[in-house]
Amino acid sequence: GSARGFVATIGWVVPLMLTFFGLGLLWIVAYYIAPDAPIMKDLTYWNVVGGFVLIGAGFVVSTKWK
Repeated sequence: GSARGFVATIGWVVPLMLTFFGLGLLWIVAYYIAPDAPIMKDLTYWNVVGGFVLIGAGFVVSTKWK
């Protein structure tokens, strides 16, 4: 039934959620530690937006966790 299909796919939710959280946090921290890095310098404050988008994606994925 559909319950078995849901249980089979639930294994990807937590790792993906934690990956998004970690990447978002890492991106923001990297920007504040090295704002003059080549790619970071070009994106300026969009680095913070990108980090929060990844963290937000983690929250969206977390809604699938039961």
